[in-house]
Amino acid sequence: MITKTCFNSECPADNPQPLDNFHKQSTGKHGRNARCRVCVTQAQLDREKNNPQTIRRRRNSHYLREYGITLD
Repeated sequence: MITKTCFNSECPADNPQPLDNFHKQSTGKHGRNARCRVCVTQAQLDREKNNPQTIRRRRNSHYLREYGITLD
């Protein structure tokens, strides 16, 4: 089994990890992302928590494009 170490030094998962724990990325080594799925998900949650206006704007844009409505 091929393993890889997460790029994030504060990764909560045990390193090295199997490649299944990394998202696919065609430009990455072994065709995988440098950060594991746990770290990518945590970074996304932190970004959403720290930028509620950006998330709201993106959501409104999606609803307007798809359904013709806004959430304002």
